[in-house]
Amino acid sequence: MKRICKSLALLLLVARLLPGPAQAAGTAAVAACFRQDDQFYAFAALDKWPSTLTAELRSEERSLPVNLGPVSLAGSGLPVSYLLLVDSSAAMKDLRRSAGSFARALVQEDRTQAQFTLFSFDEVFCLSWQGEAERLAWAVSGLECAQAEQADLALGVQGALDYLAAFPRRAGELVNLVIVTAAAPEWGNAALAETAQRLAEDPSILVHTVSLSPTGVDTADGFPSPGRGLHADAGPENVKAVGAQLAQSVNSLCAMRFTWSGQDGGAELCLSWEDTGKQNLDVDMQHAPLLSVAQGGSASGGLTDPTPTPTPGGSGAAEAPPAPEGSDAPATPEASPSPAAFSGQSQWAALGAGGMALLVLAALLFLRRRRGRRPGGTASAGSVFMRLEVISGAYAGVKEFYLADELIIGRGNQCDLSWKDKDVSPRNSRIFRRDNMVYIEDLGSRHGTALGGMRLHRPNRLRSGDEITIGTVQFRLKF
Repeated sequence: MKRICKSLALLLLVARLLPGPAQAAGTAAVAACFRQDDQFYAFAALDKWPSTLTAELRSEERSLPVNLGPVSLAGSGLPVSYLLLVDSSAAMKDLRRSAGSFARALVQEDRTQAQFTLFSFDEVFCLSWQGEAERLAWAVSGLECAQAEQADLALGVQGALDYLAAFPRRAGELVNLVIVTAAAPEWGNAALAETAQRLAEDPSILVHTVSLSPTGVDTADGFPSPGRGLHADAGPENVKAVGAQLAQSVNSLCAMRFTWSGQDGGAELCLSWEDTGKQNLDVDMQHAPLLSVAQGGSASGGLTDPTPTPTPGGSGAAEAPPAPEGSDAPATPEASPSPAAFSGQSQWAALGAGGMALLVLAALLFLRRRRGRRPGGTASAGSVFMRLEVISGAYAGVKEFYLADELIIGRGNQCDLSWKDKDVSPRNSRIFRRDNMVYIEDLGSRHGTALGGMRLHRPNRLRSGDEITIGTVQFRLKF
């Protein structure tokens, strides 16, 4: 009986978005909308799909017909992305398999050829995986759980929103933020209330929440805009059904596009279907986000880095433009002195200079050891032994060392991990420890730092064997 009640409750939850024959004349609600260039995109959730459906966008000044749709999102050709934000606290240790089952069902039922990105969060926010959809369930099931009993959901959501803000979208791309937690979020506390408000004010993102603990709590009760996405409590017995129903609800969204430029204020999205059914949906064009479009504006590719990190093997034949003043590009080397200058008494001066250079070098080595790099087996208490594996690039340092506090990666000789490569800034990035975990952070470098192929915009957790890329330099750290 308990299982039957849960299944009935779940069906009621998803009835908002799934089409069905419940009513003769359907009803609709705007699930997401945004503007790009002179186009306005709207995605409506219908309680049923009629045999005929027309749409137009009206304001006090004009009325515009739809130039794409109304059509199901799965049949529209518009790009779709899923960002899975998965709790990685200790509370998820026994729920990782359920999370993987949810992700597998989501991918299997998707009909939009969506792209998937996985983020994890506990006390930090981390980009954990991005790749082929078939590998998503494997990546979710394999997430390492931290020691923290509860995850900082506000931090995780803010990190995902900041990540989205840094990347232009493809033309018409609908982003789904799927929050997967061990327990239903308590949106009433101050930090989460502010985060929920930020979500509610951005209609360009369709937000879904899935709680994996079988508590029987309807997470939609505490969410600011439950009509915008699916919100479900998914126990082990129905977690696959929740994943499938979430994908189906997105597949069946009504997608529409209108040409609408230079317009603010209010408008109405007018839908008409058979048996004279009509519904007018208010749209605040002034608050519909104006999003930038990825270069090319096509449906190919993914969330595009505005300053992508160069990949190994790329063409390097073109001459680089002169570095702007104040940049960290390598300076033009000064002319070396002629060997003829070293004669007579100058030889003694050269020997003296050589001795001073040795003293300076010894001092630098001492300072580097103090900062955390300890070659060989000389480890301080609590330090982490690391081994560097070079994939590409000219590395000029030792390959075995200990991390005590932090290690600086850069082109400068004073750096702990020194690279002789023009793509690497003098102080490019750093690796540091916090709460017994290892993190990597870009230091505002010219070419940036990529972890697992994704450019860093904030400190990210570093795991043994992760691939780090700086321009044409690639390496791994094993620890």
